[in-house]
Order: sequence, then structure tokens, then C-alpha cells
Amino acid sequence: MLFTKHSGVVVDFSDVELAQGLSRLEAGNTRFCAARDDVVFVNTGGGLLLVDASWHIARRLLEMYVVATNSTFPFQISFVLNSTSFRLSQALLGAGHVTPTITALEQVYMAKYGGSAFVGADGAQGHQGDPGEIGPQGIQGSSGAQGSKGDPGEIGPQGIQGSSGAQGSKGDPGEIGPQGIQGSSGAQGSKACPL
Repeated sequence: MLFTKHSGVVVDFSDVELAQGLSRLEAGNTRFCAARDDVVFVNTGGGLLLVDASWHIARRLLEMYVVATNSTFPFQISFVLNSTSFRLSQALLGAGHVTPTITALEQVYMAKYGGSAFVGADGAQGHQGDPGEIGPQGIQGSSGAQGSKGDPGEIGPQGIQGSSGAQGSKGDPGEIGPQGIQGSSGAQGSKACPL
């Protein structure tokens, strides 16, 4: 197999070398190993994926994702992160590489060997399995965030008139007022009648 790297260098791998690399990875239950010329052999669980590790984007892919076989994905491989599977284009985007539609692995300096690389015609449809059992009830979720402050309420009706207050206590005596002015002399009285 001729493998073209990001730098343009072409590396020739024999079928024996690739088969031995895949066998070593499967026997050691190893995810990937460095081959030669900065090419990494990745065990997809269904074959071998060759990746140019001298390309910084490919190095990030190997650091961030677990590569797995997935027949429903393009090129029958998926990139798994935190139990979520991503297509090759999504994984490349996550590693910082924006690319147009990928139609061949060679566009991103990768190649496949063995396993799902030799896919035959689709097999017959399998029978539908029995329904699964209902799982246990989930735990109660945490409380939600506090809601925002509501709008002000409407003005209520006027209240009823209050009762009269209690009679106040007797006040202190007032101060003595100033002395009044002298009155005028009265009119002279009339003479009494003789008897």
C-alpha cells in the first residue's frame, strides 16, 4: 500500500507489515501504535486505519478521540468522545480543521487496511429482536434555577374605614394668662324718688 503523507512523502507498506501491525494491536488490546515514518496504525476494532501523525490535526484526533468501526458512518469509522460518536468531518472540525466534503480518506492523510475496508454486499435483514424490559425509574432531578421576578400585581380594592380611636387622656393645666387692663368707670346712677 502506498500512503501519501501531509508533507507529500509517499511511504510504501507491504501487506505483511500491515497484517502484522493489526495482529499486534489486536493481541495486545492496544488502541494504536507508531509504525514508521511518523505513520500511526490505529486499531478500529474492524481493521487498521493509517494516520499521518506528523500532521498536527491528525495528532489532535488521536489525542481527543477513540477511533471505532461503525458501519453507519462514512468510511465505516467513527470518532468517539465521551460516549458520543462523530463522523470524520465532525471530528476534524473539533480538532480545528475545516474541510470541504471528504470523499476519500487520502484527502486527510489517512488510509484503511483490512476489516471493513473490504466490505461486500449488504446481508439479509435480520429478524427484529424482542422488546427490552422497562428500566428502573430514574433518580429525581435537581431543583431548577430560581425564576425571574414577576410583574407587579394589580392595585387592590380600597379598604374599609377604620374604627374611631380611643379618647385621649386629660391634658396638663395651661399657663396663667396675663393680667387684664383696668375697666372704665361705670355711669352715674339716677337719683332715687322721694317717698
